[in-house]
Amino acid sequence: MRPARVCPDGDVDRTSHGSNRFDLDVLTGRQRSRQGTPPREPSPIARRFAVALLAAGLTLSACTSSAGDSGDAGGGTFAVWDPYPRFDGGSQWATVVEDCGARAGVAVERQAYDTSDLTNKVLLAAQQGVAPNALVVDNPVVSTLAEAGMPKANQDTGVDASPASPNLLAAGESEGMTYGVPIGANTLALYYNKAVFADSTIAVPFAVLILASFMSTVPDEVVQAARIDGAGALRVFWSVVLPASRNGVVTAGLFAFLWAWSDFLFAATLDSGGALKPLTLGIYRYTGNNNQEWNAIMATAVVASVPATALLVLAQRFVAADPTPTRSPGSTSSTTRSPRRTSSPPTRPVTAAA
Repeated sequence: MRPARVCPDGDVDRTSHGSNRFDLDVLTGRQRSRQGTPPREPSPIARRFAVALLAAGLTLSACTSSAGDSGDAGGGTFAVWDPYPRFDGGSQWATVVEDCGARAGVAVERQAYDTSDLTNKVLLAAQQGVAPNALVVDNPVVSTLAEAGMPKANQDTGVDASPASPNLLAAGESEGMTYGVPIGANTLALYYNKAVFADSTIAVPFAVLILASFMSTVPDEVVQAARIDGAGALRVFWSVVLPASRNGVVTAGLFAFLWAWSDFLFAATLDSGGALKPLTLGIYRYTGNNNQEWNAIMATAVVASVPATALLVLAQRFVAADPTPTRSPGSTSSTTRSPRRTSSPPTRPVTAAA
């Protein structure tokens, strides 16, 4: 969403002002003359200019009010601070601010600071009684300024921010109060190849295939015997089928871990640029345009392969085992043995004595 330039005829010029940065307008309708003195309420001129500036940011059709709407409009200076030092007086952003000031009948005194310095300068100016009338700040700063009592809430200034999207407006809320309105929003679009996406998620269908083949070998007689003993479906699965399919569970888990551990596509696509990164992406970042740190790459690769190697060594006996269970749970032998035959001692014929 681009800030709109309000033209004198009431139309809106939606040309970009040269930046894709979106911030939150925080109105400071309260101005403090000296420390210890009560704050004075914003003047009608200040309120009109604030609404006009916000209307430009929200790309509304025109400023809310003009200088001719009130008899006290005429003259005065309105201070506006923003984090755009790269925009000089001839930029589109400066033109939008000046046009809104002209519509409100005030002279705009714009001051630009770096984003890191703006918050500290605003808090210091509030203590010295020289706070600006309007601010353009990042939304994380809103709560800091609200705790210091710097800005005035929309509920107090009468600014209608309902045209803004509720989820964007919530970025300027603190302790149930709303401060200012958003002048835009950052958007992020992720595009992916469906074929590549399907190939990257092969762990799920592979696990289903492996587990289905292992669990289908469990004898039906064992399952039926468990049901006769009063076991429900969950108990049969947990106590009978799952132990008999232990080799399949270990095999599926091993391959799923190896694919996730060595994944690079999702890591490179969904990385948010934070401090924590997957190992594959971290190793990739060692490579540069002009030089490659092969010693660091090889050392990190060896360390990264240790968990996968250890897991493979521990699980290889389950992977190489026969998928068909040779012993039913609870049984003592894999085959039915015939009764052991014992030979009886020979009997002698008994004859009667003569």
